[in-house]
Amino acid sequence: MTINRDKIGTDLDILRDLINKSNDAIFVNDPQTGLFIFVNDKACASLGYDRRELLNMGVMDIETTFPDNFSWRTHVSEVRQRGSLIMEGIHKRKDGTTFPVEANISYAALKTREYMVVVVRDITERKRTEEEKDRLAKAVSVVSEDIAVTDEKDRFIYVNDVHAKTYGYRQSELLGKTWRDITPRELVPLIEKEISRTLHSRDIGVPACA
Repeated sequence: MTINRDKIGTDLDILRDLINKSNDAIFVNDPQTGLFIFVNDKACASLGYDRRELLNMGVMDIETTFPDNFSWRTHVSEVRQRGSLIMEGIHKRKDGTTFPVEANISYAALKTREYMVVVVRDITERKRTEEEKDRLAKAVSVVSEDIAVTDEKDRFIYVNDVHAKTYGYRQSELLGKTWRDITPRELVPLIEKEISRTLHSRDIGVPACA
């Protein structure tokens, strides 16, 4: 099936500037065929194709995780009913390498016809971080000591079961909180003072404050 691109020029003119300014890869698909009607500069750069090449391709040419029984018609119907859909997948570049993505898929009806607008984000770093957290969790899950890991804002990004039970929480309840959130207010200044003293102790190689 071919696409009459003359009929969609007006709609795409409305979207073109906004699409090309995005830091995410954006694909506008034909709901009937899955072929790309428009792609932005980021989409071309992320996949290693020029725009002319991509406009002769479709979703099935770059997404590697569709199951054997995948139905494009069913997929479009689901997105149309929901209005939008977020999915993770694996995209294949022109050179054959792959990378994980998160696709935010929306169904849009403009002046002359309907479109599938897909905003795609490379989640390689997020996946790497998740894998590191999983490895950390497995490594410390068998440790009997109280263990907690925080980010630069003192928010818990990992606590083991021992630490959670010490404070009367489940592990999932502590994630995203800080030690201040679970500490009686009157004790916070004392603990902050102790933390400051420890961080500036000569015992860890940092000169003490005058």
